[in-house]
Amino acid sequence: MKKLFKGLLIVSLIASLAACSKQSTSETTTKSDGSYQTAITDLEAGNTKQAYQDLTQADKLSVKEQKFKQNLKYLLTAKKNLAANRVSQAEKNLQKLDNVTSPEALTKQITKVQKEYQIVSLANEYYNDVIAYYKADKASEAAGSLQSLNSLPNSYQAVANLQQKAAQYNYLIDQAQATSTSSASQSSASGYINARSSQILSSQYKKATGSDISSASSASISSFTKNLTNDEILQAFRDATGIPQEAGDQYYVQDLGDDEYQIEIRHTSNVNTTVSNLKGMYKFNTSTKKAQKQDAISGQYEDIN
Repeated sequence: MKKLFKGLLIVSLIASLAACSKQSTSETTTKSDGSYQTAITDLEAGNTKQAYQDLTQADKLSVKEQKFKQNLKYLLTAKKNLAANRVSQAEKNLQKLDNVTSPEALTKQITKVQKEYQIVSLANEYYNDVIAYYKADKASEAAGSLQSLNSLPNSYQAVANLQQKAAQYNYLIDQAQATSTSSASQSSASGYINARSSQILSSQYKKATGSDISSASSASISSFTKNLTNDEILQAFRDATGIPQEAGDQYYVQDLGDDEYQIEIRHTSNVNTTVSNLKGMYKFNTSTKKAQKQDAISGQYEDIN
């Protein structure tokens, strides 16, 4: 009888210990899961830093949660580098997130930061062009790059800083254009100043008629312009590059063959409406979605995405 009682006592003790162990494991899992879900909620609200803190403060994380925490760290570091305009460092951070597919809240935030990276990269490109073109006495190109820079969203800290730094060139470029006496400006009385200044349109008109576009009628220019528009290509180009469409922009698109297009963007001067600013000459491949921008000084095309 004593042996039976002793045996029952041992069985009861083992069961009790097992139950305690199960409860402890359940509490740990629940606490970990709670931190994970809280992080997801914060991330969905756009609070990446708090989401990272949620996981940092958790006692124990699963392998999946540890990976989530690491990816959040890469994302936060990329955001910090972009705010400080450290573009190359931000690119390295984002490359580590290229294959992330979950959770959905994280992939959405990664997409937003990738968009910021794209815009900040463009801002640096335009800012450098403003300075280089102005120093090279290319006022139209400098003004176009300045307009392009100012059309980017200043909600991004790095972009706002570059716009502020470039502001000093507003007056310098305006002065250079105010005294412009180019043949294009002199012939602008008949209108279509951007079209008459377009490299693509001028080339196509010359090829088709044998005449210079400066002497073309407005009706003739209008007809040629319609042949050099392609909304589908332009939308794909803007989606791939992040280049915004500013009111007053005029686009000229030429099919180069093999899925490649040349795209010219022009915008009239803010101080001299008889002057057309070149905001950029680009090449865009619809298959690869890769775009290149022409250096107006060297004539060479350089990758921008």
